[in-house]
Amino acid sequence: MKLITISGLLFLLISSASGSAWPQYMHDAQNTGKTQITIQEDLALSWTYSPPQAAPGWQWNQPSLDDNGNIYYAAGYYFVSLDPEGNLRWSVQTPHVFMGPPALNNGSVYFPCSDGSLYAYTQDGTELWAYPMIHPVNGGPTIGSDGTIYIGDSITETVFTSYLSALNPDGSEKWKVSFENADGFNTASALDPSGSTIYAIPGDSEIHSIDTATGNKIWSYEYNSIMNIVYSSPSVAQFDSNKFILFGDLGNMSGGHWRILDGDGTERWTTSISNSVQQTAAIDPSGFFYFASNGSMLKKVDTSGTEIWSRSFSQGYLSNPIIEGSGKVLIGTESGLLHILDPNTGTTIQSFNLGSDVGSPIVGSNGEVYVIYGNGILACLETQSSINNDTPDPFSENLLQVSRTGSTYKISIGNETGQCSIYNTSGRSVLTQTINNNLYWNTSEYPAGIYLVRVSTSVNGELFEDSAKLLVIK
Repeated sequence: MKLITISGLLFLLISSASGSAWPQYMHDAQNTGKTQITIQEDLALSWTYSPPQAAPGWQWNQPSLDDNGNIYYAAGYYFVSLDPEGNLRWSVQTPHVFMGPPALNNGSVYFPCSDGSLYAYTQDGTELWAYPMIHPVNGGPTIGSDGTIYIGDSITETVFTSYLSALNPDGSEKWKVSFENADGFNTASALDPSGSTIYAIPGDSEIHSIDTATGNKIWSYEYNSIMNIVYSSPSVAQFDSNKFILFGDLGNMSGGHWRILDGDGTERWTTSISNSVQQTAAIDPSGFFYFASNGSMLKKVDTSGTEIWSRSFSQGYLSNPIIEGSGKVLIGTESGLLHILDPNTGTTIQSFNLGSDVGSPIVGSNGEVYVIYGNGILACLETQSSINNDTPDPFSENLLQVSRTGSTYKISIGNETGQCSIYNTSGRSVLTQTINNNLYWNTSEYPAGIYLVRVSTSVNGELFEDSAKLLVIK
């Protein structure tokens, strides 16, 4: 167990059994969305990966990382694993859609599928077991520090009972608890920092506290929402002796709510939101919470519910917010933007236009950022210095300059004349042309993806070369 003291507050975290930078949904079993790793400076797009089948990125479909930096995520009928450079390691295909983010622990990866199974694979792609379910949760499994896997069932059209199962790492069942007249799990559950209690929202208009040793219900809190389907996974914080359980609901036609409970299920406070809530709250260990809503509103509040600041993006749906090591907040928008925000003011420090719906980002072990956007495309953002190819000499450091306006790239080598070649991901040349100062490449007729541009020139009989990666978005 790990204890972190910040600004006079004692923030209690349950240690993850995995040593990876981001092993499960919202980083940890409490769904805090908080990592101790600080993102790299001067981020730029390094690479993208397009899955075999286009699929919605979904707000809650975060990728996960293993101890070696390999990446895992669900995209339509495929579940894929990539190496840290974005190359495909292995994939699984079924006739059914894979749902939600995976979770990793002790060399295994667990991912739910709408064929009615929770699958366990080795991180090298060998199937270990499949646990039968009715319809696995969108939110993905939650892994405790002892390796226990918690996963909820959604309902079918004819069965109005939901289940939360606790499984051993070998797939055997510890216990299963049922919830009658429930519309089904659409969230990941959250563990108490002590590991003794798990909080679950099965779609019966209540959030339940359950003993992890026995599966017995401890208490239930009714949130009195007209629409009892919840897409906001609970998150849990403990500051000193005070416990906070946070979740949002879809509410009714007048909007939803953010709700904060004590550890005994007593309501601390409720905040009304003019739009519905599907996002999971992020928890800053210095004593602040970040709440997003479908009305493009992000709020920072303290533990008493007092608003510190709010930020409207005017861009439709928002992803879950996450918090990196220095406190900066990362959030994606429906309009295709990924924002990095100042935690003190909510103002944008840096933003990236990925072109279409941006999901919930994660942070890798070296401070790189991964995010799913558009039709299930995974993007990696790293510091610009790590993206440049080859070891530059003093002349070639600034030989190649690239900028983009709309669908046209401007490729420049200053006052020099030379050769420019552009290659697609298969290594095939799509353009070879003499470049005299500038070259304009219109990408409108080229498929989306990563392209490599190489330039060369000769000065006083000495050859100089440079290269860069270009992104084409449709």
